[in-house]
Amino acid sequence: MSLHFILYAASDYYQLDDLLTPEEKNVRNQIRKIMVEDVAPIMVEYWEKAEFPHHITPKFGALGFAGGPIEGYGCKMIPATACAVAYAEIGRVDPSIGSSLIVHSCLTTLLIAQHGSDEQKQKFIVKKGAPGLTVTKIENKVALRIVQNRDVIFDNVFVPDEDKLPYLTSFQGFVKAWITLLACETVALGRELLGGNGILTDFLVAKAFCDMEPIYSYEDTYEINCLITGREITGIASFKHPAMEKLSRL
Repeated sequence: MSLHFILYAASDYYQLDDLLTPEEKNVRNQIRKIMVEDVAPIMVEYWEKAEFPHHITPKFGALGFAGGPIEGYGCKMIPATACAVAYAEIGRVDPSIGSSLIVHSCLTTLLIAQHGSDEQKQKFIVKKGAPGLTVTKIENKVALRIVQNRDVIFDNVFVPDEDKLPYLTSFQGFVKAWITLLACETVALGRELLGGNGILTDFLVAKAFCDMEPIYSYEDTYEINCLITGREITGIASFKHPAMEKLSRL
C-alpha cells in the first residue's frame, strides 16, 4: 500500500461524496492525484525552507483549475461546488498551497470578475503591473511557511475612480469564527495524542498545528470575528464612538 494513501486517506464522515456529480468527483480526483503524488512528498521540505514549490502551479493550470470559478479571460470556470471540494482536498494535504490558490483565484480576482467592468477585467485579470506598489517578503513565520506573504507598500499611489470596484466598502459579512475554532481544537487534540512526537514535523500534526494558527486569526482574532457576527445578527455593535451614540446604534 502506498505510504501517501496511508498518510492522506480520504475521509467522508457525512457521506457527502454521494451528493457529488460525476463531474465534481472528477475534479476532486484530479486534484487529489496532484496533492498526493506531487505535493505530499515535498511539502515538509518546502515548509522547513519557507519556500514555495513553483513547479507545482502549472499542474493546476493544466487542469484549468488555477482560475477557480472565474469564466473567460483564460479561465475555465470550475463550478462552485467542485471548487469547494477541490479546495478541501488541497487543504487536507497542505493549507499553504490551498491559501495561495484561493487568494489568487477567489479572494482578489473573483471580486473583479464579479463586480468589475469589462475594462477593469481586461486590465486587472489579464494584465499585471502596478506603478508605485512595492512588496517586501515577511520572514521568520512559524505558520503557513510555504506561502510567500508580503508587506504591501504604497508610494504616491493614486487610484482613479475607473479602477475602483463599486458596491464594495467592507467585509462585514465575513464570518469564519466557528469553523476555525473547531479546526484549532481538532489539530490541538491531534498533537496532544501523539505526545512528544506531536512536535516533530515528521509526524505532520505539528505542521498542521502551526498552519492552523493564522487561519484561526485571519481578518482579526476569533473574538473580533465573534463581535462581527453578533453585529450582523443583532444590528448592534459592541463598540462605538461616544459621538455616534445619538446618531446610530451601529
